[in-house]
Amino acid sequence: MTPAESDKVAAASMLLGRYCIEAAFVVPTETGMHKSIMDATWPLREYFMRTGFHDYSQQAQGSGAKRVLSVKIIEGSEIVSGEMSLYRPETKQGDPRLWIYSLSKYATAGDVIALTQYNGELFIFNCSKSNLEQELSDKSTPLGDMSYQLDSNAPAAKELLKNLKEIGSKGFIPSMRSGDTGIGFTLETLLGIKANSNRAPDYRGIEIKSGRKRNDTVTTRGRHVTLFSKVPAWTKSPYTARKSLETFGYRDEQSNRLQLFCSIDAVKANSLGFKLEPRPEDDRLINLNLKRLEGGEEVFFWMMGEIAKSFSEKHRETFWVAANTKKISGLEHFEYTEVRHTRKPSISTFDRLISNGGICVDLTMSEKGKSAVRDHGYLFRVYGSSFDELFPVVGRYSLQK
Repeated sequence: MTPAESDKVAAASMLLGRYCIEAAFVVPTETGMHKSIMDATWPLREYFMRTGFHDYSQQAQGSGAKRVLSVKIIEGSEIVSGEMSLYRPETKQGDPRLWIYSLSKYATAGDVIALTQYNGELFIFNCSKSNLEQELSDKSTPLGDMSYQLDSNAPAAKELLKNLKEIGSKGFIPSMRSGDTGIGFTLETLLGIKANSNRAPDYRGIEIKSGRKRNDTVTTRGRHVTLFSKVPAWTKSPYTARKSLETFGYRDEQSNRLQLFCSIDAVKANSLGFKLEPRPEDDRLINLNLKRLEGGEEVFFWMMGEIAKSFSEKHRETFWVAANTKKISGLEHFEYTEVRHTRKPSISTFDRLISNGGICVDLTMSEKGKSAVRDHGYLFRVYGSSFDELFPVVGRYSLQK
């Protein structure tokens, strides 16, 4: 996919996400339209597998294993029955393919085609040809009705917003804990949420993320935002946590502690030689080191399906709370001012952002005694400029009267 095509897919994904529709995408090429063939990219394969539509990893190669499945094609106010073939050729290592029959009737090369599961069926529509936003906002259209049915304004969100507005009306509140974590701890305490190590969402299924406003900008802009922490698959990885630290770590001058603190992404190796490498063919996200061995060596990895599950469960619905801060008598105070409400982020977009560097992983490892390793999480983080692409915003609310 070219950068221009990737931008078009990102724009379509953000728009659909605002209307609570998750989709996978294909962009047919001139050659593909002529030969009636399209690549089934990893985000699309992952979406098919996760929603139970099709699992390419269980499909044999060759024409005898081809599957032809029924689909629904949305064209404006009409829904037309259609078919799609899914197969793996005997050549080219059986790279997954698909074709939507009669695609040339409603699409041309370069168009962004969305595929979404709804009520047990796969719906297909052209994001480039239709007036997408108008259809999504019109309940009388198939897409508008789909959006309306998916967008349930849950009582928990209303209740949480009401409580946050009450907190916002109090003005500046003294921090209940010193340091960076004071803002979140104070807010959760005011909401009656007890501190614990549970990784589940904070408030009746809603995750709450709070941050200090900087230069009057929304807290998620212009910096990395922590999404979740996920421990690597140590029992399957070539290196253990201790061996990773001993082999690639460095000695901190002040503490004389062996540690490994760094950010890793899939675009460029960092100063320690680490680089992420997604390998969807075997469901792994690998942390490679390119310094010691020619061609690099695998150090440890995560299972991509488990990463996607953690992200989806953690941020099914999230309130991003921003606060003004100031010091009063030497103590930091917070004034909670606004909320950005997101729902159902796209796993396909998450996978794409890992590949293009929009999402990185922070290592926070250090030695503990002679054999143990202390860590503060293996933190998956999204850069602020990619936040809106990953998290479709369904509402922005002021907490000030």
